[in-house]
Amino acid sequence: LSKDPSKFIKDGDAAIASARQATDKEQRKALYAEAELKYKKAYGRSKTDELKVDAIYHLADVYIDTGEWRDVLGCWGKIIRLDSKDIKARYNRLKYLYIVAQTSPGPIWQEVATQSTEFIDIIEKPGASSELATTDTSKWDIEALKQSGEPEHKLGPYLHLIRGRANLAAAQLGLVTNREETIKQAVLDLEKVKQLEPTNPDIYFYLAQAATFKGDIETAKGDPEARARGQNEAIELLKEGITATNNGEKANINLLAVKHSFSFAQASNNASDQQKQILAMEPEYLALTANFSSNAEAFSVLANFYSDFRLGPTYLDKAIDAIAKAISIDANSVDSVISAANMYSKRFNTRKQPADLAKAIELAKNALLLPDAQEATGPRSQVIKMNQLRLHSILAYNYIDQIMDSTKPLGESEGQQLLSNAQQEVRQ
Repeated sequence: LSKDPSKFIKDGDAAIASARQATDKEQRKALYAEAELKYKKAYGRSKTDELKVDAIYHLADVYIDTGEWRDVLGCWGKIIRLDSKDIKARYNRLKYLYIVAQTSPGPIWQEVATQSTEFIDIIEKPGASSELATTDTSKWDIEALKQSGEPEHKLGPYLHLIRGRANLAAAQLGLVTNREETIKQAVLDLEKVKQLEPTNPDIYFYLAQAATFKGDIETAKGDPEARARGQNEAIELLKEGITATNNGEKANINLLAVKHSFSFAQASNNASDQQKQILAMEPEYLALTANFSSNAEAFSVLANFYSDFRLGPTYLDKAIDAIAKAISIDANSVDSVISAANMYSKRFNTRKQPADLAKAIELAKNALLLPDAQEATGPRSQVIKMNQLRLHSILAYNYIDQIMDSTKPLGESEGQQLLSNAQQEVRQ
């Protein structure tokens, strides 16, 4: 019958602490349910918005632990309705949506742009604390939304980065009516971030994308030289990024990736000329791996270079060697393992060596055990689902290839087992 919410907060804290220690699944579930009930009672007995916000934050902790992210978002939304200036709720809600937008691009980018604009208006309006914009975002980070390799950010530059990228993506995807105006706004935000955080390599990459896209728009409007100008501007921006980051790994990788993509548009129609044009970039890729020999992404980029379909199957051995090196550096990268499995499958279909097919199957089966292929809720759930889809597809195709491999006759029982394996992967 107590009307003091602090008693229920205390009881809820005890329940959630016990739940985190519990090893029995049903016991843990019951303890989380108890914590949820206690926090809801605390909320119901809170007489001020400040006390209500405190109770909701505790309730959000329960939902984060149990993976009920729709309810987590609901809690953050309710906190913002009670206190529109609550930075932690706004920051984590926006970061959640930003992660989702990067992994499942679409109209959600417009919501990211809207929320980041509201947030910027709060921290930059006259009278707002000047310290807020320069505060490290780690102050509000929660463990569940931390991303591997994510650089440190100040709140102000981070919000302009997000809005700039959101507007750029919305224009590229055709989600806005005035693409040129949207790109202009994106560039203004990204230029501001470049001024405040010049060592962030992503800024130069997004500005390069904007320059390329502007060139494409102007070309479509009748300026035949605009695309080349946009691409040249993009290359210069990426070179500027290398200088600003003191020859950083990511900046170098970004430059090579963009130059390679431009080679598609500039390639000759003659297959032999295409190969020569692509291979002219080989020394740059080899220099990348020589300079950053402990960087998995550098070797992954080299592998993708050698597996370019325009080079044909001749360079598959080099591609496989490079992706194997990437996996040896970062064994948990599902993308690298998928690339390796596809390369082995491609080489099998070229040379008909059963060992390649067996290796592709082994890689895909092992990858299904990696962290980024496990069932999960939250902002990265779509990435995980897509990883599972790609791996099961690889296995299905390779089991069928094993059945149809004329170089290795199968017994009836072995063939039936492979067919059963393929059917199971298709069902998955």
